[in-house]
Amino acid sequence: MKHLILVSHGSFAAGLKTSLSMFARDRIGQVTAVGLADGMSVDDLAAEFSRQLDEEIPEDAELVVLADI
Repeated sequence: MKHLILVSHGSFAAGLKTSLSMFARDRIGQVTAVGLADGMSVDDLAAEFSRQLDEEIPEDAELVVLADI
């Protein structure tokens, strides 16, 4: 199974996931969005990213990662 990971500054990734859910509702569970919030350190982002990888993505998933930069 493929899993899409959206990574961005701010809430762009979360907003993109919301928009994507309008036409990919049945597969939105295969999308993870992680954003670097204002005031968040890179270490905080790395910890959140790792947590989401562990909790939301099956170990055998093929990953597609899209970032804003």
